[in-house]
Amino acid sequence: MDIFPLFPEIAPNVEFWKNIYSRYDLSQGVIHDKNDPGIVYEVVSLDHPDSYKARKKNNSKVDRIRKNLRQILLKLARGGTPATSEERRVRDLFGDNATRERFRDAADAIRVQLGQKDRFRNGVIRSGAFLKRIKKIFREEGVPSDLAYLAHVESSYNVNAYSKFGAAGIWQFTRSTGKLYMKIDYTIDERRDPIIASRAAARFLKDNYRKLGSWPLAITAYNHGVGGMTRAQKKHGGYEDVFRDFDGRGFGFASKNFYSEFLAAREVARDYRKYFGDLPLDSPWPTREVKMDGYADPAALAEHLGVELGLLRKYNPALRSPVFEGQKYIPRGYSLRLPSDSADLVRLAADLPEDVFSGTQKRSLFYEVRRGDTASSIARMHGVSLQELVLANQLNRSATIYAGQNLRLPTLGTEMVVLSKSYKTLVAAESGEPSAEVTEVAMVALPPAEEITVPDQVEAEPDRPIITAAMEDMEEVARGPELAGNPPQSEELVREGEGVARDNSAGGQDLIFGIQEFLFAGNGNSIQPPLLAEENGTPEVAVQDEDGALFLIDINPQVVTGQLQITRVYSNKGGLFGVIKVEAEETLGHYADWLGIPTWRIRKENRLRYGKAIMVGQEIRIPLRKGGQGLFEEKRYEYHKELV
Repeated sequence: MDIFPLFPEIAPNVEFWKNIYSRYDLSQGVIHDKNDPGIVYEVVSLDHPDSYKARKKNNSKVDRIRKNLRQILLKLARGGTPATSEERRVRDLFGDNATRERFRDAADAIRVQLGQKDRFRNGVIRSGAFLKRIKKIFREEGVPSDLAYLAHVESSYNVNAYSKFGAAGIWQFTRSTGKLYMKIDYTIDERRDPIIASRAAARFLKDNYRKLGSWPLAITAYNHGVGGMTRAQKKHGGYEDVFRDFDGRGFGFASKNFYSEFLAAREVARDYRKYFGDLPLDSPWPTREVKMDGYADPAALAEHLGVELGLLRKYNPALRSPVFEGQKYIPRGYSLRLPSDSADLVRLAADLPEDVFSGTQKRSLFYEVRRGDTASSIARMHGVSLQELVLANQLNRSATIYAGQNLRLPTLGTEMVVLSKSYKTLVAAESGEPSAEVTEVAMVALPPAEEITVPDQVEAEPDRPIITAAMEDMEEVARGPELAGNPPQSEELVREGEGVARDNSAGGQDLIFGIQEFLFAGNGNSIQPPLLAEENGTPEVAVQDEDGALFLIDINPQVVTGQLQITRVYSNKGGLFGVIKVEAEETLGHYADWLGIPTWRIRKENRLRYGKAIMVGQEIRIPLRKGGQGLFEEKRYEYHKELV
């Protein structure tokens, strides 16, 4: 028996997705029935969606077609006799199902799917670097190796894929689910590493299968969540019944078609020559790993090995931007991946000098922006240059900052390494003169945080940009959203929602141009959405909802807002305590981890019974050790920085 059966009920869906992956490209929109993708009304030519300027034109064109189709379907639903060849053509598409009720449903189920042929073809090429090894990993984990083709559905094998739901890497793990299987923090995000993430995906799929006992359901759970599929299975039974009858919250077009997409992707990718001809598949990367005995400076490490810093970044996508931008060291215990085809490199890596290591990780200091602040004034206040502040926070060319934003302050002895080739010139605000191309910027000593005097300011709306510095000649720094963090603890979590591979609970419009859209980066681990427009200083990017509807959203991936400092410190019965206000995405478990104490101590101090939730804005008392205030605030800031 085939463990991945092609059920008769989903055969039209599988055929539909095979055509999407192998026949239609990104400049073609397939207008079809949402409930039966086998009913294709028309294939229209569209402007390529990569340009946001095409959005309005494409939507207008599709809206006209959709309006006309809806009028025809409503006429047929009223029992009207087809009077034109177009009306007869539409009626005939439904065959034996040409009933008034079916036409009425179809009038509200017109959907447009963007072709994926060119994207899928590129994914097949990219998969050459990883597919053989990923299949081996899946066999080692005891799951079918053909599940490796699921990554084509998730990301087209793009290691830099990043969805608007915050899912990252070729397997599109969200932070919460990824944290269950991988390490994700301020310095490391293993979702970005295709090899590590593939083992996590295999284990996740295996866990789904153990709970559901069916690979079609386990695969669907990868998209919809195992909790939702467990409820569907209890109510309806096997996959065919779930596919036909389940109408649970969030089980929309994407979740319902996920298994069909997998079957289609597996067939097209396995027999790619039939659909695309011969392709120049990427070659696998021969690598070896070297465990770091201490906290390693990546720049010093690259210098010792005689390689470019970019090579370390290429082979170690799990290391996040703060590591390569000089803000953090490579963590102790990390297994650094290096190319193994160079004997000299292997020899040098086997004998790393002590001076590339440090006994401690670099500290992070931060400052909360207030109304009236400027980037220049903050830099002067803390004894750093404007360029250093801009690099540390990857601010835009105007050094735009926001009231409520938390800025990272470059610390003593830190060197900021500029990785982006586009970051050509910096303009010193004090002189207005461009400097030479920057490769490193030495940090200067900071005054202790408690000695900094900040004038009283009036609070502003946190989303409002308040000032830009005079840096007109500075090129845009390469930047993009990064996401990481800790797994949810449901009894204490401020927000609601089940952590699954991707949240599909949101509804969406029917006018769509693709199920899964990603913000692709250029090189390395930096995820760079295309900056499209700015209104009131806020960049926008064209993205798509669950069903693919194009729209613009505001983005500023470097902004961390909220009151992250301890608001007051006091002594009580010989102990030191602090008071904080709860921010979104925080739990008592987080506070306990950052303080290095058990959660029950915080519950006891605040008289919180087990299971009682904490609320955003609620004041919480926390016990502090001597000197522990700064470390707690640092860890809290880094956690929220992971979330952006």
